[in-house]
Amino acid sequence: MNRPTRWTRDTLIEWGVYLISRDGAVPSARHADIPDTTIRREFGTHNAFKEIIERVWIDRGRQRIEAPSPIPQVPSFSDGVPGTDSVHPRDPVPHDGDRPTVTVTHPPGYADVSVAQRRIEEGYAPAVQLPQPVIAIPKPVNLRNDVTIFVPDIHFPFHDPVSLEVVKQAIAHYKPRRIVQLGDMLDCACFSSHDGKTPDEMRNYDFEQHEIEPAREFMRFCLQNCGELVIILGNHEYRIERWVIKNGLPGYAAYNNIRVENLLGANALGVSPERITFLPYQPEAKDAAHGFWVSPNHIAVHGWSYAEHAAAQHLRIARTVSIAFGHTHRRENKTIREPMTGTALQADSFGTLSKLQPLYAVNGQPTTWVNGFGIRFESETNPNDWELNKPMIQNGRAIVDGGLRFSVN
Repeated sequence: MNRPTRWTRDTLIEWGVYLISRDGAVPSARHADIPDTTIRREFGTHNAFKEIIERVWIDRGRQRIEAPSPIPQVPSFSDGVPGTDSVHPRDPVPHDGDRPTVTVTHPPGYADVSVAQRRIEEGYAPAVQLPQPVIAIPKPVNLRNDVTIFVPDIHFPFHDPVSLEVVKQAIAHYKPRRIVQLGDMLDCACFSSHDGKTPDEMRNYDFEQHEIEPAREFMRFCLQNCGELVIILGNHEYRIERWVIKNGLPGYAAYNNIRVENLLGANALGVSPERITFLPYQPEAKDAAHGFWVSPNHIAVHGWSYAEHAAAQHLRIARTVSIAFGHTHRRENKTIREPMTGTALQADSFGTLSKLQPLYAVNGQPTTWVNGFGIRFESETNPNDWELNKPMIQNGRAIVDGGLRFSVN
């Protein structure tokens, strides 16, 4: 592709996507040879430009990799030598000109990436075997159709086991119609661009064993006790897509094997697809299209701000509806009354289910995080008529609903 002579929003995106395809990295404005004023005119900031071309690149990669029909199963993967019975040949991976040489950063504990790179070098796309149903989870009876439970950031494997058990007790008690996990259920530590800060972060770490399996176990428990499970992907799950972009074609070859929607989807858990909803993380979007509507006047998102007064900022962006969010690991509320309509609006975060002092805080500075979750009770006749309970978990105990206690002794 030749460098455009006339810059519009569309040509800027196409040129940026082309440079990612060619170089295997998101370009800076200087590297892209684009005037700084042009980027600011069309996108506002350089970060916004980078996030948008990343998203376009990812979406196009999904279209190339995800087959429109089920991918044939492979009897054995062996060591992937073309011409043997262990290899399923597929169409060559699309590329411009000669196949680029890409250095793969291997995630610890995920050997499929090296296999995928070897198959790319041989001219084959990977024959992916997605997880198969392991158990059948029927929809429970006697659901509370007036209850939704909000589960904030968990960050497997850096979760707080006691707090998670308290939440599970509440879920088993209420059997809510819906559970909304507000993002960052996984930490995706091995895909982080930041190096580990302590030996404990890196010791004996395995992505599937320490993150995926605990997440599956928790999700199965939720589905045994609720009607619908909503998973909002957060910035930590987005680490996987950033890793895919960084590693170019071999990264895309491994994408179906490490994509959260596949590893934690209906097939992996043994449930009907309509009982699980995934919402992708959209770093450049702050609008209703990228949140989950709990009711017409209440939306749930991962989080649009980490600032000290994040609740006020979320309410200012949401404007005409109430909003529930995660991301900050703090317990916050901002409530206002809209003077023209008399409607009360609120923004709420519920804390976190992760450990309150993370391993990477090596300078000794304590956090202001709290453990907690949310319970939404709504009218049986009007979904816009609801009340939010925000139990805080301390010393393995939470008090909710007029004195009802859940505790771990």
